Amino acid sequence: RPMLNALGENLQRTDVLIRVEGNTDDLPIVTDKYPSNWELSMARAVNIVKYLSSQGGISPGRLSAAGYADTRPKTPNVNPENRQLNRRVDIILTFPEN
Repeated sequence: RPMLNALGENLQRTDVLIRVEGNTDDLPIVTDKYPSNWELSMARAVNIVKYLSSQGGISPGRLSAAGYADTRPKTPNVNPENRQLNRRVDIILTFPEN
């Protein structure tokens, strides 16, 4: 949360668009809350978007969320350490053209 608070403070002073992308590793998940990695990755992204809007003071019109499940790994899912790296949220900033 401290990192998101600092990010929100900095982004408040800009007009960049912010896309939050949720990701998972390749291990299947099946729970009542998250029936698949798609739902889990989307929930990760949406939770960050909600936080940046409600706590970070970012206008909701500048925020979007995407969930990619295990389709965009940063590193091969060959061991627990790599899988941990793939369980992440990426924040993509798009600067307006002048």
